[in-house]
Amino acid sequence: MVPLAIFAQEGPGVAAPQSPYAALQAELARAIEAAEGDSAALKRIYADFAARFAAFAESSTGEAAEMAAIDAAVYFEFGGDRNRAIRALTAAREQASTWKTRLLLARAAGAIGGAEPVAAKVARELAEEAVADPQRARALARFMDEIGLTPDAVRLLERALATLGDDHPARPELDLLARSLKLEPGVEALPFEAEPVGGGSPITLKSLRGRVVVLHFWAVGDETSRAGLARLESLRVSLGREGLALVGVALDEDVEALTAFLRVNPLAWPQVAEGRGWDSALAELYNVRAVPTFFIIDRRGRVAAFGRRLELLEASLRRALAESVPQP
Repeated sequence: MVPLAIFAQEGPGVAAPQSPYAALQAELARAIEAAEGDSAALKRIYADFAARFAAFAESSTGEAAEMAAIDAAVYFEFGGDRNRAIRALTAAREQASTWKTRLLLARAAGAIGGAEPVAAKVARELAEEAVADPQRARALARFMDEIGLTPDAVRLLERALATLGDDHPARPELDLLARSLKLEPGVEALPFEAEPVGGGSPITLKSLRGRVVVLHFWAVGDETSRAGLARLESLRVSLGREGLALVGVALDEDVEALTAFLRVNPLAWPQVAEGRGWDSALAELYNVRAVPTFFIIDRRGRVAAFGRRLELLEASLRRALAESVPQP
């Protein structure tokens, strides 16, 4: 369970380090650390601090009070009291007045069971204000995609792009995000160039044209990712001669951990690792927010299928391999 206070640290802070709100956040962080992962203790801690943040919100004013009200709603949920979480969320919605706190409110609603419609409603309300601000449009579009409002996110980005001049510095980033959100079977895969771990020639989608590519987004620190490597090796051995190419994209921030793993468990296909986690260029390009994630790209360079479970994608993989390369 992640404290919503982490979200609150995006962008300029609203409180000085010694403010009451910051002090309460710091006290919660120390309590969480002292719990050492004990789930029962963490539940009690969240329940206690939920009440304290709610009390702070009621007795204070300003943005810190608004954020404390949102914190209270999430911590009641983490503490196991969903009814109080919903009530606190309702109170927080009445208090939230800035674009920033309303976005935090939407994120909180997305974290509380049964409050997803509130998250969607607030996000759509915010979209009108985000169109003219590229930074807001990007942040809101990503959140909309996370809660299943991908078509709304694409529309927001397209409206935002329409307001920007051709030479606006934010245009390339917004355009790339819009294209990544539109990825679906049949759409042209997004071109890339990446340096493989251990050196060698750059890996490009163009150089792999004519083969069926499996882009495998994974992490050494993820058990499910590691467990799937054996199946990928089996597919490489059995289908490699048919034109299958594997490319691994490791999203670990600790690249040394990856290289240590590969020394003990060498893989026969290239790996890309930037050490930037979710901010990896390829993860951003393909809008990857969970591992493992697989993209199958056909011989024409189109997305054939994507998803998180390889076994559900194998039929699409075999169909793509059975297609002949189109003649120019």
